[in-house]
Amino acid sequence: MDIRKIKKLIELVEESGIAELEISEGEESVRISRHGAAPIHAAPIQYAAAPAPV
Repeated sequence: MDIRKIKKLIELVEESGIAELEISEGEESVRISRHGAAPIHAAPIQYAAAPAPV
């Protein structure tokens, strides 16, 4: 399969929001799957109490 066709299929998958696409053309087949990364959560900031003056 022509690389330009594959690139176009990748663009279509990204634009459409579908999770997976599989195309067969003669003996060749291509499957493009897109899995969203898990959301990244920042750890909460922890503040320590200032030490008491001596």
